[in-house]
Amino acid sequence: MDLSIRKCVPSDLAFVSALGGEFAGKHLAGHRKLDPEAVCRYRRRQLSSYGSAPPDPQHDSLIVAEREGTPVGYALIRKVVEPTTGLDQVLIEDLIVEESERRRGAGSALLKAVEDKAAEWNVGFLAVAIPIGIEDSLAFLEKRGFWPERNRYVRPAVSRVPEPRSLVLRRGTREDYPVLREHFEKSIPHSLHPKREITPETATARCLAILDQARDSLYHDDVFYMFAIEETGLQAGSLIGIILKDEHTGTPQTYLLNVFTSPECRKQRVATVLSDALDLFTVRKGIPFVSSEVTLTNTPSLHYARTIGFTEERLVLAKVLCR
Repeated sequence: MDLSIRKCVPSDLAFVSALGGEFAGKHLAGHRKLDPEAVCRYRRRQLSSYGSAPPDPQHDSLIVAEREGTPVGYALIRKVVEPTTGLDQVLIEDLIVEESERRRGAGSALLKAVEDKAAEWNVGFLAVAIPIGIEDSLAFLEKRGFWPERNRYVRPAVSRVPEPRSLVLRRGTREDYPVLREHFEKSIPHSLHPKREITPETATARCLAILDQARDSLYHDDVFYMFAIEETGLQAGSLIGIILKDEHTGTPQTYLLNVFTSPECRKQRVATVLSDALDLFTVRKGIPFVSSEVTLTNTPSLHYARTIGFTEERLVLAKVLCR
C-alpha cells in the first residue's frame, strides 16, 4: 500500500484535530488531574485553528502522512530558540499516527520529513517532549538517534508563606538587572547537556544576548522576579518565574525559568524560600500549577526539583542532525 508525505491542506484539519485531541486527552491530562474530555476539546480547537491562521512557512509546518489517499498521521513542528544554548532548533510539538498504522512506516516517514524541513530551515537540532509512561514512543525515538535531555516537571501551586529565616525577600527592579544577569550567567553551564555539542562559553554568550533583548519584559505583571538577600546585604539568590499556558492542555502555569543560590548560602535553603515565594505569587494570581525543566546531567537541580514537590510530566528528547 502506497504511503505518501505531504503538506497539510484545509480538508485534513478535521482528521488532524481529532487525532491530536484524542492523544492529548488520553496521555496529557493525567499528570495534572485534568478532565480528559476538556483537554481533548482544547487541543482540537487549537489544531483546528490552523484553518484560519496557517503556519508561518519560515517557522512552522504541519505535515500529513497519507496511505492510499487517506490521512493516517501528522507532524506539527516549530522553529524555536533552544533555552539552554540559544541556538535554533525544530521542536516537534506532535508526531502522531493512528494506532492501526504503527510499525508500518508512517512514523518513520513523518520523522524523515521533519528532518528534511529542519535542513531546509538550516537548523541542526530536533527536540520533542513525550508524556512520561509512553514507552513505545521513547523506544521509537531513541532508535532513531534521540537521547533524553531534560525532565519537564509540574506540581500544584500551594499557598504557603515563605519562612525567610535570616533572609529578606524582595521583588527585583530595573536597577537589579546586572545582578540578575550575573546569576543567570552562572546558571547556564549547569543546564547545558554535553551532547548539544556547543561550548559553555558560546551557549552563555547566546543566552545572555537573548536575556538582554528581553530585559524589559522582566518587569511585566506576569513575571515573578525575586531576590533573597542576607541581613548583611549579601545577594543570596534569585528566581524568575513566568506565567504562561501549557501548550497542549491550555492550563495556566507559572514556569520556573531560573533559580540561583550563592554558594556561600546554600545551607540556608535559599532556593526553597524562593520557591515558597513563587508559590504564593502563583496562588494569588489564581494559577493552579508551577512547572519547570531540568537537564538530566544537572544532578543538584534534579534533587531540588524533587525536594520542592515536582513530579515528572514529560521527557524532552533531542537529536543533533548531521550538518
